[in-house]
Amino acid sequence: MRKVAFAQTLVVVLTTILLLSACTFSPIPSPTPSSTTSSASPTSTNSLSSNSSTPVQPDYLVLISLDACRPEYLDLAPLPHLRELMDSGMIYREAWVGALVSNTPPGHTEISTGTLPKHNGILSFSWRDPDTGNPIKPTTLGAINRGEMARIVAEHGVPTLATLYKALYQDRVVAAVSAQKFYAAQGLGMGSTDYILYAKQQAGEDLETNLPQKDLLHTATEVLVPMALTGQEPPAAVMQDPRLRVPVESVCHPGGFGAVGGRATRRAVTEPAGDG
Repeated sequence: MRKVAFAQTLVVVLTTILLLSACTFSPIPSPTPSSTTSSASPTSTNSLSSNSSTPVQPDYLVLISLDACRPEYLDLAPLPHLRELMDSGMIYREAWVGALVSNTPPGHTEISTGTLPKHNGILSFSWRDPDTGNPIKPTTLGAINRGEMARIVAEHGVPTLATLYKALYQDRVVAAVSAQKFYAAQGLGMGSTDYILYAKQQAGEDLETNLPQKDLLHTATEVLVPMALTGQEPPAAVMQDPRLRVPVESVCHPGGFGAVGGRATRRAVTEPAGDG
């Protein structure tokens, strides 16, 4: 059986972006290129520090996760920004997690907790109580907004990336942002995450666009708008920012929803809590 490194360790939404961010966004110094490349696994393709003997202290931490992305999928299209990250970091070519079932909710939760479903309690989209046989469905939007998915993880007592991060940096803001899959954002946003956002498609009014031929599957006025899970909303000014309303046709274009996710998070972590 072929090892599905990314599909099993990064089982999440294609456009899911988790930004574990500080309140400032100063550029991180570029790493110093390494003169040699090791063929061993993990593969270090670059030095992780600058020319200075003092280790670089990053101003923010970004975790990007690609849904069901097998390694060979990365060769199907130009991905210059992702390639740049890979070339300046560490690549684990044989890494995988033997967790089943391999789908979005448990995959996200594995990443944010570092634990398997049998330890964190998120087994799939839904499952049955082994004692009563009753269905358990914690990944619907209503259930997530009632805190059911997060409560299962909390009751299992596993660590979370956000909580560990906040313990070290109490003044920092943690945000989880996904595309339309709110259960992906919740899975990555377990623990002490401040803001959890996702996208919702809705009809717009007189939305102007300079895009080429429109997608025939959608009307010209359909847009993606930012939404937040109950109790984890950023300041109102973030949610009302008109730049975060993206024409459906532009999602796969430069400046589409991938860029919007970054903008939404940047605004969420830099707006004073009382604004809006």
